[in-house]
Amino acid sequence: MSTTALPLLREAAEQQLQLLSAAAGLPPANQRRLQQVFSLLSGDALDRPAEPHYPGLSHINASGLPLQWSVAAGEPLPSVRFLTECGPVGAPGPERLANSFARLRQAARLIGAADAAREAEQLTRQHLLPDAWPVHWRSALWTAAGAADNQIALKIYCNLTAGDPASRWRRAGQLLATLGRATALESLCHCSRLASRDSWPAGIAIALSPFGIGGVKIYFRSGAVETTSWLSRWYLACGYPHAEEHARLLLEIFAPPSRTPAPPGAIVVSLEFPPGDRPPALKTELELNRPSPTEQTTAARVRQLLHRMAIPAGPYEDALAALAPPGHQPTIHRLIGLRTDPSGTRRANIYLEPPAPALPPARPRLSRRAANPNRPEVSRAGLAWLAARRHPAGGWSGFALPVGPADHWVTAYVAFHTGLGCEDLAALRGPHGAWGYNATTPEDADSTALAALALARAGRPVDVRRFLASCYRDDGGVATYPPGTPPGGAWCESTVDVTPVVAECLSPPDPARTLAWLLGRQRPDGLWNGYWWVSPLYPTWWVARVFGPHLPPAPRQRLLDAITGWSPTGAFEQALLVLTRRELGLSFAAQQDALARLQRPDGSWEPGAWLRLPDPACREPWSKLASGPCYLDHDGVFTTATALGALAETAPGSRPSPRPFPIPRNAP
Repeated sequence: MSTTALPLLREAAEQQLQLLSAAAGLPPANQRRLQQVFSLLSGDALDRPAEPHYPGLSHINASGLPLQWSVAAGEPLPSVRFLTECGPVGAPGPERLANSFARLRQAARLIGAADAAREAEQLTRQHLLPDAWPVHWRSALWTAAGAADNQIALKIYCNLTAGDPASRWRRAGQLLATLGRATALESLCHCSRLASRDSWPAGIAIALSPFGIGGVKIYFRSGAVETTSWLSRWYLACGYPHAEEHARLLLEIFAPPSRTPAPPGAIVVSLEFPPGDRPPALKTELELNRPSPTEQTTAARVRQLLHRMAIPAGPYEDALAALAPPGHQPTIHRLIGLRTDPSGTRRANIYLEPPAPALPPARPRLSRRAANPNRPEVSRAGLAWLAARRHPAGGWSGFALPVGPADHWVTAYVAFHTGLGCEDLAALRGPHGAWGYNATTPEDADSTALAALALARAGRPVDVRRFLASCYRDDGGVATYPPGTPPGGAWCESTVDVTPVVAECLSPPDPARTLAWLLGRQRPDGLWNGYWWVSPLYPTWWVARVFGPHLPPAPRQRLLDAITGWSPTGAFEQALLVLTRRELGLSFAAQQDALARLQRPDGSWEPGAWLRLPDPACREPWSKLASGPCYLDHDGVFTTATALGALAETAPGSRPSPRPFPIPRNAP
């Protein structure tokens, strides 16, 4: 097909704008004004055929497509937002800049913000643009608009990547000083003292409305490596340490933090200074699709993030439905940002590249495997894959931690779920009659309980009562290590992800006290955080497995609501969801089928289990950015064992989970 026969980007984008405006419930008059603003700001750049790549433009998207839609979840009113650029394709930067300001003035007049546009242009030329035009600047100005109800606001985005970091900080401060925003300037100076190390100002956004210049947002990237400690410093500098939990959640869902730093430019923080004396808002933005998962996986991760932050997902779902109806190419997720402000409101912005209008509707993918997850070949292939990865000396390993891979613990876990390797466990038993992470680490309660449970299933029971009893704490929970085991700290304190595992193996001395301790750690959304695990589904499954029948009505209902609405990311969470739904008496056939379809051609499942290695001084690692690195089961042994266990435990005729102890009816 020749390019002249392809539809124009402008036509497809205008149709998308109409659908988004209708989904947001914009009044007809405001829809028409927004359409005019859109045509003014994006008309030149979008007046071209739809193609796979768009050279001659700055990279709003990696393909060069000069348009992104932004979905604001958590805002009080539904809105329509877009980011674009002005000017003829391939024109020199200074020419595009002049064109952008001309179009901006026209758009501003439409919404009654002409004065604000003139002031913004003056500020940009005076403080933000360098004397000599940098060669790498394809466009110095991006433009954006947002509409909600009867209001429309504009925003300009200007590069701040010329000159050394100190000069960029100064230019940002001079702009605030010219605006007369003394409080904002003081806040910027305060943050610069605490967070300027390795932080390079990269851009500035200025909001325009009929009321004048609105918020000023300054974007920062890391000049060295982008790590959790860099982000943590920003949250502390801005006075939002409580919001670190949100940033940690963002990273754990989309880019689990490990010892490998994020790619350059993948993480950006911004300070938004509103008019008046209000404190700034802090926003963390993460580039998505690094490495590139499927868009369906990314969408599932977005849903999970919104669910776990209690942010309504309606605007996001409406946008996906408008941009990519069933049968069409999926919308491409580019960025996601979390905003924290003094009000404590939780907000998320999801930036979407429109799907290519030139491509025909996607044909349904035929599954490589039959839909029935109980077909023998599913389990046979997985068990054969595991057997082929058994070490010559016996057992399996995974998780490349600084102390080495986990062989004793992973072997116990594989044996627990599949029955394989039980003959290897006896040889791996430690000097105190228990098991540990590997031969170089102390014995621990989690590894020991898993090994004992696996051997008991195989008809080879072992006595580990003395060791496990030493790990029970006075609060009713179970610690990973007995008291006095180095390095101590939280590693020797009760944890949710170990307590129910041990309770299944050795009944608690006071079951009601143990249950009360667990209930005191249930999250408001109904799940449980794990000390050693990134995903809350792992500890939640164990709680449901061992204590599910004993949960009081209200905590149980919260758990049911959370599990019913959970969107799993990857095979590990999909398997845990199957197991948890089974324990709670929920239907699991659809989730079981989805898990079977995720099996790879070689019989394994893609690695998805992220193990956290917290600092022993940190008691709530899920709420801190710099609590310690996370490690993936890089070879997939742990994930594959979990998947096989889930399919086995939910197969027809499978045995019910054990209920090892009674709890009095009057227990809390």
